[in-house]
Order: sequence, then C-alpha cells, then structure tokens
Amino acid sequence: MRSVWELVETVLVFVVIGALLSGGFGFSDKTAQQQDESQHEKEQAEHQPLPQPQPQPQRLWLKPQLFKPEPVPVFVEDGEPRQGKVMLGDAFPRRSSAYFQEQITKIKEQSYVDYPMFWWTGTEKKVFTMTAMGRDNLHHVANAFLLGFQPFATDKMWVPMQTIATRLQYRQDEKQFGGMMDLWQTSKQAYYWLRGDCEDHALLLADWLIEMGYDARVVAGMHGKEGHAWVVVVDQGKTFLLEATSKRRQRLMPLAVSLPEYRPEYMFNRHDFWVNSGSFFTANYLDKKWQKRSTFEASY
Repeated sequence: MRSVWELVETVLVFVVIGALLSGGFGFSDKTAQQQDESQHEKEQAEHQPLPQPQPQPQRLWLKPQLFKPEPVPVFVEDGEPRQGKVMLGDAFPRRSSAYFQEQITKIKEQSYVDYPMFWWTGTEKKVFTMTAMGRDNLHHVANAFLLGFQPFATDKMWVPMQTIATRLQYRQDEKQFGGMMDLWQTSKQAYYWLRGDCEDHALLLADWLIEMGYDARVVAGMHGKEGHAWVVVVDQGKTFLLEATSKRRQRLMPLAVSLPEYRPEYMFNRHDFWVNSGSFFTANYLDKKWQKRSTFEASY
C-alpha cells in the first residue's frame, strides 16, 4: 500500500508543476498579450513625428481712436483757434471754419479727418485756403492757428528762435496724438504743451515774430521727399528762411535764396493765404507767381 501512495503523491506533484507551468506563475495569457500590445504601441509612438504647434491667430491692429484732448493747463486757456470767416472777394460768400467742418462730414462721411484739406473754387479749381484738424478734433482755417501770441516781449529776432529750440521738444503727431496722421496746435498750445512737429514750431515762431512787428509767414511745401513747414521773414527788402525745428543755438538767419532745397507751395500769416502758381523750386517768396487767394477775418 505504501508504494501505491508514493506513486499517487508523485503523480500529484507532476500535475501541480504542470499546472503552474501552463498558468505562467500566476500571470494569465491575457496579461501577457496586453504587455505585448503595450510594447508595440510604445515602439510605434517612438517612430511617430512630434505634434507641431498650432499657429497663433494674428493680432488685429485697431485703427487709432479719435484723439482725446488732454486736461487744459491753466496757461493755455483761450488757446483754441480763432473764429472767423474766409473771404475770396465780393462775388463769393464768406466761409467759416464751421462751414468747412460740415463739408468734411458730408464729403468724407465721418466726423473727423486727421490730415489737412485744401479747398478750391467751383469753376476755376484754384486752391484758396486750407484747413487742418486742431486739438479739439475739428478743422479750422490755417490762419486761425495764429493767435497773436508772444510768450514775452523782445526786440531781437534770434530770441524766439533760441527760445523755441531749447523749450519745445520735436514730437511727431502720430506719437503725440495716439496715431493721428496730422494734428495742428495753435501757437499758444505749442508753447505750453512743450512739444510738437514742424507746423507747430513754425506757427509759434511766425506768430511771435508777427507780434514783434515783422512780416513773418508760415510756408508749407516739401523739403527733400517729405512734407514740411517753415517760416520766412521779409525784412528791409530781404527774405530770410527760418527752420523752426532747428535745435541749434547759433544766431543764424540765412537768406531764402541760399536754401533752394526748400520747395514752397502755400504760405499764410494771420490774415492772408498765398498759393505758389509758379515753380516749386523757387526761393523767391515775393515773386508775382505768389497769388493771394483769400483773406481771413477774425470775429472777436
């Protein structure tokens, strides 16, 4: 009997060992298959290209908003452009700055235009005046930006030049007025806001010299390939050209004939507006080709 039981134990041992071998030591065939699939997916993932970053949406640059006037310093009170009317002669009606603003709104279908506008008569098509947008976001006749302002009294022509050179900082309108293309300041505004571009410098210088008794005029035209504004002064039969934006402190008063690179197109003072009907390469600002087209009459 003992030998029979030994035989049975031997058989049971082999059955248990076989079962363990077929069962994978406690791991099912399914688990092994999952391992194989996971390994296969890992190998495939290693050979797949990395995902590319999605392109970012382009930023839309908004059109510059209408310039918001800064708080008015006490010293700049009454510094807005003068009110008045433009006269072409007895045959034409007088036109106010409000009239031109209304026409701009009709023509452009918008309340403001941030660049100068030139106006001509109906049949002759001849420019008789120009308007520009002021700090109040309204268009005014060019003459109206000259207020009759001088910061202090002096009898020396070079003093206004040096004062402006040291006091005013040159600043383009686009940077100063939140993207505006061209916005004019009156002579008083430019002096107390301490910054401006070429026409702001020229308006202040011309207005100061006029108040001193000189025949000074603001000139608009080209210098090189860019639009520019400067000042001419007629004194004792000679015409001097003053670069108002110059920051040099030398007392230089060059004759206009020595600076032919300045090409004038329009010219104005507090009352009159001239148009150059001749060559833009002229350095003669008293030539008959300069035609007075209109007169500005202020209303006080």
